[in-house]
Formats: sequence, structure tokens, C-alpha cells
Amino acid sequence: LFCIPPLIQFVATSLSEYVVVTDLDAIFGQQIRFLIFFEIFFANNVFIIMMLSVAVITLFAMLCFPNSETARRSRDMAKRLSNLENQAAESERAERQAKLKRSSEGEGAGAGATAGGEAMQQV
Repeated sequence: LFCIPPLIQFVATSLSEYVVVTDLDAIFGQQIRFLIFFEIFFANNVFIIMMLSVAVITLFAMLCFPNSETARRSRDMAKRLSNLENQAAESERAERQAKLKRSSEGEGAGAGATAGGEAMQQV
């Protein structure tokens, strides 16, 4: 919220040649700039200094305290997702092994039945 007026003033000041005869120029260039209360702020570039100081404070805060709660939660969620993927892969692997075991048992029983059938035919 503190950065919106400085940002608008910064854009209006830096692009003053491009915003001529626009609403931005009418509002900031003529109306707000010459209000008694805001005249001091615009004369001393208070809004731009506020925007730069918030940016610098944020930079130092992020450099000093990079481990925020959101980053920690994100890492925890990534670990949980990895664990779930590993469990799913392990479950699929166990399921495949069980299928192979059942199919190999079924082939053995089927082969015994056909061998027994052939023995009965020979007798």
C-alpha cells in the first residue's frame, strides 16, 4: 500500500514526456502536485524515496532471513510429495511382483494339468 503512490509518481516523473495530456498527467502533474499538503512531498521526492527505502529494506530482510515460513512449508510439501511418489512406485512394484508370482504359479498348475491329461490319454 505504501508503494503505490511512489510508483505512480515515479512513472509519471520518468515518463513525463509520454504522459502529456493523459489522465495521469492531469491528476499527478496538475492537481495533486499543487495541493498544499502534497506539494511538500512532491518537491522533496518523498514518495520516490519511500519506494526506494521499502525496496532496500526488503532486499536486506530477504538476504538476512531467507528461510521464511512459506519456504519451509514449500520444502515440507515437496518432501511429502516425494514420499507419496516413492510409496506409489513401491506399491506398483509390489503389485507387479505379485502378478508375476501368480502368473508363474498359474503356469505351473496349468502345465501339471496338461501333463496329467496327456498321461491319461496314453493309458
